[in-house]
Amino acid sequence: MTQLPTEVHVGRFVYRVSQDAAEWAERGTTDNMVEATTYGATNHHKLIILINPAQLPRQKADTLLHEVLHCVWAISSLPFVKELADNVDYEEMTIGHVTPWWCLVLNENPDLYAYITDPE
Repeated sequence: MTQLPTEVHVGRFVYRVSQDAAEWAERGTTDNMVEATTYGATNHHKLIILINPAQLPRQKADTLLHEVLHCVWAISSLPFVKELADNVDYEEMTIGHVTPWWCLVLNENPDLYAYITDPE
């Protein structure tokens, strides 16, 4: 079993990754967590990815990948692209923006890839 990485590099930003139960319990609007679900949460201002520690290993791997994609989305300014692209296929444009970032993230974080592909 590969261990959950403790940090993930997305471009020039380094997100701390935590599955600490106390930290998970303290998440919420007072901590400005973005995209919080019952599985994971990301804070782009504090550069923190929280993973719910109660999940099974494969769920944690999927959740980590999901949260990293939120990081790519935020850093590459994708929340604002749709407003600028009236005549462009939004899905194709989104994939075009995310693909080089995802390649960069995997290149800079071999432990992330190892964990996602072998969490148990």
